[in-house]
Amino acid sequence: MSSELHPNNAFSELEKKWRFLAEAAPDIILAVSRNGKIIAINHTVPGITTEQAIGSDVYQFLPPEHQDQLRQAIEYVFSTGKLFTYEVAGMGPNGKISWYLSRIGPVMEGNQVVAATLITSDITVRKEAEDTLKRSNEVLESKVQARTIELQKINWVHPIENVF
Repeated sequence: MSSELHPNNAFSELEKKWRFLAEAAPDIILAVSRNGKIIAINHTVPGITTEQAIGSDVYQFLPPEHQDQLRQAIEYVFSTGKLFTYEVAGMGPNGKISWYLSRIGPVMEGNQVVAATLITSDITVRKEAEDTLKRSNEVLESKVQARTIELQKINWVHPIENVF
């Protein structure tokens, strides 16, 4: 018999497909309550188990200086029902700090936000590349400034004569 004749079987197949998608996703996908408790999570960073994460306070995985930013973002989503995107440092693999891009969206029941979904991408490699580029630009800028000063001194001591 087809799964159309057995709605529970069809639901089970759909659930399997969604579970496969969530578990295969490279991003961390989690649902949190208004007070920041983790309701569900697809996977975690190495060093933290799914069992340790579910039911815990999402803020504990961020350095103290970034916790308020997430609190405000979650409150914004619950208050407005709108999406919110931000970058934040947080616990990475094996307890090291990593950088994440998080998109937070509302989970609606009727007109009420009942949870928030966070989709979090590890952007540590990108942030490190940006930092390296910034430092290279600063070094280059300081060399340009130093050379400009040298040229100004030379021109002041030996001004270029009007050849006409």
